[in-house]
Amino acid sequence: MAAPFYLMVPCPHGDLGLSGPLAVIREILSTIAEDIEEIIDTLETYSEITEIGEIARRYAVTNAFDGVLTMLGVLVGGFLYGTKDLSVLVSAGFGGTVAMMVSGAFGTYLTERAERKYELKEMEAAVLVDLDESMLAKAQTLAAALTAIVSGLAPATASLLILTPLILAPSVGLDARTAFTASVVTTLALLFTLGVFLGAISRESKLAYGMAMVLMGLAIVGINIVLGVT
Repeated sequence: MAAPFYLMVPCPHGDLGLSGPLAVIREILSTIAEDIEEIIDTLETYSEITEIGEIARRYAVTNAFDGVLTMLGVLVGGFLYGTKDLSVLVSAGFGGTVAMMVSGAFGTYLTERAERKYELKEMEAAVLVDLDESMLAKAQTLAAALTAIVSGLAPATASLLILTPLILAPSVGLDARTAFTASVVTTLALLFTLGVFLGAISRESKLAYGMAMVLMGLAIVGINIVLGVT
């Protein structure tokens, strides 16, 4: 039996039941993909202009190192002082984490912004052109902001990793000494990782850099003990 004629006549608007919505979705996804690609291209251009990658990396390693050593000092000092309540150490650690994150982010942003404004003004004086709306100015503004974010997140992330054993101790049944030991081991592991990263950058011995960082951490512990933090 032949199909009804209305099923054989093509719809002037296409298949409204399926292909219509799919076409709209494909168009939206295509537009989003193009926008993302444009953003990535812009960021790559800004990165080449400002060398943000190298600068952010230095801030990240330096501030992470400061964060790790600060938390190690807090932990060792608190434990040697006789603090058995892990919530006290966690609270002190959180306070230090917030302080390092805020100081790292805002300190870096203000420093980078001032330095880059200075460079921009020097260039303006040389070429006698207002560069406030130039690509260079936009790149420098973005570089200062991204560097500040990295600078704030690096010590905060390291600190939270160190505090994790203390935070999880009550729920997993760890006693104070075991949790403290786990946090110290985490600290030394982070220091070693930072050292390996620096060794990879410098193309020198990763083990030597890692051990140097670990020795620095052990030195912090030794200094606390020698100073009689009891």
